[in-house]
Amino acid sequence: VPVGGQQVEIRSSSFDAGTGMLVTESNRLSFDLGDRNVATDTGLAGFVWADVDSDGVWDPDEAGLSDVAVRLVDGSNQQIQMGTQADPDGFLDSVALNTRFSGITLAAAGTQVINADVYSRVRNDTSTGDRVFANFSSATSSVMTTWGTSTRTLKVTFDSPVSSFSIDAIADTNGDVGRLEAYSTTGVLLDRVTTSVLADGDVETMLLERGAADIAYVIARAHYGTELHLDNIIVGPATTVVTDALGVFRLQSLPAGDYQIQMQGRSGWEATTPIQVGRTLSAGVAVADVRYGLAPPVWHHLDVPVDVDASGDVVPLDALLIVNDLNTRGARQLADPTEGDAPPPYYDVSGDGWVTSLDALQVVNWLNANMSAESEAAIRRSMVNISTAAENLLTASASVADEAVPQTVGQSPIEYDSMDDYYTQAADEVLTLWFNRSSLERAELLNESNYVAIADVLTIDIE
Repeated sequence: VPVGGQQVEIRSSSFDAGTGMLVTESNRLSFDLGDRNVATDTGLAGFVWADVDSDGVWDPDEAGLSDVAVRLVDGSNQQIQMGTQADPDGFLDSVALNTRFSGITLAAAGTQVINADVYSRVRNDTSTGDRVFANFSSATSSVMTTWGTSTRTLKVTFDSPVSSFSIDAIADTNGDVGRLEAYSTTGVLLDRVTTSVLADGDVETMLLERGAADIAYVIARAHYGTELHLDNIIVGPATTVVTDALGVFRLQSLPAGDYQIQMQGRSGWEATTPIQVGRTLSAGVAVADVRYGLAPPVWHHLDVPVDVDASGDVVPLDALLIVNDLNTRGARQLADPTEGDAPPPYYDVSGDGWVTSLDALQVVNWLNANMSAESEAAIRRSMVNISTAAENLLTASASVADEAVPQTVGQSPIEYDSMDDYYTQAADEVLTLWFNRSSLERAELLNESNYVAIADVLTIDIE
């Protein structure tokens, strides 16, 4: 779309290959670039966007924000509950779960099922707690935690038809696939959902939502001849969701009524619109006009957070800038920029409003994770002036393997005082996670002039 364009028109045309003459043309679909609409049949929907200029207006060049929680709350700002959970946690192995949950009946069904009893069993891979649903297999004469394609399936029947149902599928091995099917009171297939191809231990929620309460029962199972585990049944509409990759959220299958929709925000980000709004739902009519704006921390590089100096390249210097700042001024909550102290560098890689050694660690882990044969071919030599403290850092004795080193905040050399403030040791070893890679010799890193001759430093261009 050309810069400054306001409208897009889409049509298909067919031309004669010999004459080049137009044979037929479809109807034209036109829409304004400023239009941002959510496709939804039921319930409440909307967007959360990154309000880069903090003006409370969603500009065309501002993108949606993913992984932001939105929920329905009551008059006391507490999340309301509309669904019923049926979870295998908290039951002994000997307890049959078939009628243990209000409003639903569980049953095992299939070619390897002798009786319909459903049990719970302890598993390492779960979606909640430490147990999953289980069944007795005639093939092994034992209780199994896996469910098959047709051999052993889980049937859930409702006392009254429902509009929404979900259950978590957990892969037993690589390549497992889950399927959930909804049926009417007469046994007609209403809808189905199939998971992606899962890796061992992966969890994916299988969710079916209908505009009307017409689901009489569902069957949860594996697909394509695989086997998997099942956990965490939710009957009824969800009252909390997170935004998708485009910043879209949907609270579907809600009954008619008045609702308060609250956006939970992000740590370090400032709301530029009200975080809670009210909407009224009428039966069969969706409301999709809810919008929330969040302004990013000013010290956070929104486009590429690990590109600390905003140079267009991600290199060890980006982590080094953070370490030098920490050694000079310490870990801290970042203040508003001033004329003499403003980004770049963008020290707040994590986007939480603070600068700590965790920010440097995220750059280091990004570099390690993105090193490849192709990028090594683009290596260049550079000279970087650093402080004595940083030189001590580089001569530290920590070592790592060639691959990225996973670390949690608790493993980082960050200490907390009684005021929950951050402090960073002057001899922070975070950069050694990059510089001590086997592809770099320490002898190449230091010279006698307190300069680092970074031989074979990886440079990754950002498109």
